[in-house]
Amino acid sequence: MCGANHSCVTCSGAVQLVLDLKMDVTGRHILIVEDILDTGNTLKYMLKQLAARDPASIKTAVLLHKHEMTIPGLEAEFVGFRIPNKFVVGYGLDYAQKYRGLPWIGVVAPWVYTKGKESGADRADGSIAKGDVSSSSLSQ
Repeated sequence: MCGANHSCVTCSGAVQLVLDLKMDVTGRHILIVEDILDTGNTLKYMLKQLAARDPASIKTAVLLHKHEMTIPGLEAEFVGFRIPNKFVVGYGLDYAQKYRGLPWIGVVAPWVYTKGKESGADRADGSIAKGDVSSSSLSQ
């Protein structure tokens, strides 16, 4: 099962089911693996969809958890790192299809996503300009 929340800095919260399961999960144990848990809209949607299929159990694992942003009462059983509410990229996470291939997780400087909206000044090749992404500002 694959759910998608539109990639953006602030989202509408609309979740779209992109790919559904091809097998019956009745009575089976399910582990949902997510890259990042921020608001929890996607995870909440997936939990509801899967619970309706009568599994034996559902557990969740996330690499990154923006705990300050998450819907109250929604928790992942397994969390790699708790991070502050900052826009992160790298290691598969992207901003406007850029920075996904970074071999580390970094924080995007706010001017990167505000300048692109205001002036259309994105780097066409997806390269990183000095100061676009910082790998040192994730600590709390």
